Amino acid sequence: MNLILRNHHTSALPIRLRPAAFSGLFDHVLEDMFAPQTKSTTEHSVRRPRVELSETEHAYSAEVELPGVGKNDVKVTMEKQLVTIEAEVRRTVDTKVDQAVTQTEEISRKYARSFALEQEIDDANATAKMENGILFLTLPKKTAPVSKQLTIQ
Repeated sequence: MNLILRNHHTSALPIRLRPAAFSGLFDHVLEDMFAPQTKSTTEHSVRRPRVELSETEHAYSAEVELPGVGKNDVKVTMEKQLVTIEAEVRRTVDTKVDQAVTQTEEISRKYARSFALEQEIDDANATAKMENGILFLTLPKKTAPVSKQLTIQ
């Protein structure tokens, strides 16, 4: 789709609009660019992982990118329609020269993301699986209580 802007001093200039699929592509880049820089190795900014969410008639499915995170480092909580994902990676890297450690660095990365769904989740039947740095969530929708008519005796 092209949008034509007209200016009194110039001729018509075609401007290509950005498709909706690319709208959030660089958001995390800007967040990281303008995030406050950490002052020491113990202070860390929290990153917002990318989530791909899909819905079927009976459940929601989510794929959450958590690179370098192990399954024991992820916490998923659900409360009615709100899903919260938190994860943290901590590693120590030693730089060695001739078998002597010359430098030690701590690498730490925190992730946090929450999102609300349209329908309440059946948390008793929800499942989570971690594979190659991607968290796969299956969140069944809670079924509405079925009304039942009592027989009067």
